[in-house]
Amino acid sequence: MKTFHAAVGVAAVLVSSVVFAFENEPDGFRGIKWGTPFATNASEMTNVAKVHGGHTVYHRKRDKMQIGGAELNSISYGYFEGRFYTALIKTDVVQKRALKMAFTSQFGKPEQKNEYIEKYHWAGKKTFIQFSCEITDCTVSISSVEMLDRIVAQEKKEAAGAKRDF
Repeated sequence: MKTFHAAVGVAAVLVSSVVFAFENEPDGFRGIKWGTPFATNASEMTNVAKVHGGHTVYHRKRDKMQIGGAELNSISYGYFEGRFYTALIKTDVVQKRALKMAFTSQFGKPEQKNEYIEKYHWAGKKTFIQFSCEITDCTVSISSVEMLDRIVAQEKKEAAGAKRDF
């Protein structure tokens, strides 16, 4: 769960500072549009992973655990205040090449800040995609820019109130 929030947090910071167009920019993931109320797809979802600060994470029943030639370990669907805002895809590093090829084929060449670090992103007006690999696994977050901006605004408000905690 920490990985889920970390991936979304990094994406939120990057979205607020960078906006480029990319090919075939999606407005959701696997048929669920950004901002869709949870009730719309509740019958497809299972296994609440975590409820925290307005965030709820689900897995989709009978989800296809493949993108292109890459086999996936998991796909999580994140809702913030009851609205769909992100999908988090996890796989092992063996699937890295196939997964990156699938994303590049669909969305074009990604941005990469450091050629020696396996972190890529596609930033658009509606969607932000972050793809990163470490020693044993790869994680991709596909998120709504609008919803991430709302989450960042809420987190800033909460952080400003933290002075009472010191």
